[in-house]
Amino acid sequence: EIYNEQIRDLLSPAAGILHCRWNAKNGFFVEELTVVDCTNPQDLLAVLHEGMRNRKTGSHDLNKDSSRSHSIMTVYVISQSKSEDGHIFKKYGKVVFVDLAGSE
Repeated sequence: EIYNEQIRDLLSPAAGILHCRWNAKNGFFVEELTVVDCTNPQDLLAVLHEGMRNRKTGSHDLNKDSSRSHSIMTVYVISQSKSEDGHIFKKYGKVVFVDLAGSE
């Protein structure tokens, strides 16, 4: 979550303010950010709902639960299959979801 120009981990609110860094290997990243391994869609949805519960919200005339922060969730997907001759193939993907404050 990015709120008032400060980064917070929605899955670990007690961690306080986190810092955005950059290096040649990873590009931009947030230090000490919680990473959760999910093995099925239900796990992923549980993580999403936990983060949503911890978001900063407020109300206004158009929306009683308006988000007051930007949030980003990145999902890394690994798919594995075995060919007829026994070779294992892995495919990697990345999906980034962004919710901008006040975008309703």
